[in-house]
Amino acid sequence: MDLKVSRAGLLLEPHQVFGLSDAIGAQLQVRRGTVWITQHADGRDVMVSEGGGFTLDRPGLAIVHALEPAEVAVAEPGAATHRRWWGRAKRWIVSAFGPEAVDRADPSRRYL
Repeated sequence: MDLKVSRAGLLLEPHQVFGLSDAIGAQLQVRRGTVWITQHADGRDVMVSEGGGFTLDRPGLAIVHALEPAEVAVAEPGAATHRRWWGRAKRWIVSAFGPEAVDRADPSRRYL
């Protein structure tokens, strides 16, 4: 599913699953109930209950599984989140390929 909104509210029934693809930086806020969140290539299982939140911090697929009736607000990442992500990505690129690789990289081109 490809959402093109800045904020969405989801009402999930028990054991209903919702997937977000490449939503790094998206913020999930649980307004009611409890959900289980798992992300691609992440060994953590994150449980978030009413009043809690979680920011997706991995690229790839993230799964939100309602353990009981749940209401979840999903907000797209803001510009600050993108800048933090680019900073982490840039540090990794420099460590793996050297500083000249970052000089050629332009985050506005979206090829990373």
